[in-house]
Amino acid sequence: MLNRFIASSALLMGAISAHANFFTDPGFESVGSILGDAGSFRAYPDFDAGWTATQTDGEVFESQTGRAAHSGNWYADVLQNGGGNPNTYWNETGSTFGDYDRITTLVSVNPNTTYDFSFWHAGGDRFGYTAANTLVQIQSMQTNDAITDLSATPGLFDWQQRSIQFTTDATTTQLAFSFSSFGSTDSSVLIDSLSLTQAVPEPATMVALGIGALAAFRRKRKA
Repeated sequence: MLNRFIASSALLMGAISAHANFFTDPGFESVGSILGDAGSFRAYPDFDAGWTATQTDGEVFESQTGRAAHSGNWYADVLQNGGGNPNTYWNETGSTFGDYDRITTLVSVNPNTTYDFSFWHAGGDRFGYTAANTLVQIQSMQTNDAITDLSATPGLFDWQQRSIQFTTDATTTQLAFSFSSFGSTDSSVLIDSLSLTQAVPEPATMVALGIGALAAFRRKRKA
């Protein structure tokens, strides 16, 4: 009974660790308290609570009636002048000024590891802009590996979740996650409630891992 308890406890601790969120400020609560309502993200290489602007700026806003964050009290808003976003990756060396906003956060990860990434997005209407598409760019800071995810932005403050699963390569230890608005019209994208967790094996795999751990423990005790 003791052997089984030890193996099960180790498996449970691994599952808990896998569900830890790797983002430093996933809901913009800390950066919001630093920059204040309608505060602009500072250009790279300056960071506030892990966030920086790698194209123009982007702003954080505090919840108010009819304009509530998905969770907590803060959300981010990135704008684009129609057709101004060329959908190119950040050059990883600085920040430029142009016809769209892009905000970026850097996250430490493990090589050869599968992650579950999700975020909530909605359309904004600042300056009369409308919803278009949400562009997410995930790029390795060590290699040329990168992922682009383009999805239709939901309606005005109609928060919806977007989820992606990916696996890092053998060299990557840090990823840049960048968010911007993309489309042919003047557009606004709201971002909130980010999550990055290590993917958990399927239940059958977890059971097999538990049995393997138990067998290994018993072999060690008998040796």
